[in-house]
Amino acid sequence: MSALHQALLRDFRRMSRNAGLESGGVECQAATTADGLSRQWFVGWLIARCHGVLRRDR
Repeated sequence: MSALHQALLRDFRRMSRNAGLESGGVECQAATTADGLSRQWFVGWLIARCHGVLRRDR
């Protein structure tokens, strides 16, 4: 597994603590504040690693 994939999984696990389930999954209702924060985190993660991000909400 590449370093990029390892970093994504590590950071996703950290972010998932906010809405994590005992099963290891993440429960986040769409269009909630928590959902928006998760999406912002992921976009920021991609941008910080120089990947292009196409925003369809603008």
